[in-house]
Amino acid sequence: MSAKAREIQDAATIDTLRSHLAMVTANAAAANETHQEQRNILVGTCSDIDQLRKDAV
Repeated sequence: MSAKAREIQDAATIDTLRSHLAMVTANAAAANETHQEQRNILVGTCSDIDQLRKDAV
């Protein structure tokens, strides 16, 4: 393989890796957001349970 062909192949590989990295980063951000939403729901549910316990006494 010529040096120029290798350079073109390397550039394409780098572009592909950048694309995959962007996709993985976006997926991680979405998963983190979902996790944060689930955590907020759980915290709210626990607060509701605590309030129900206080009201029951």
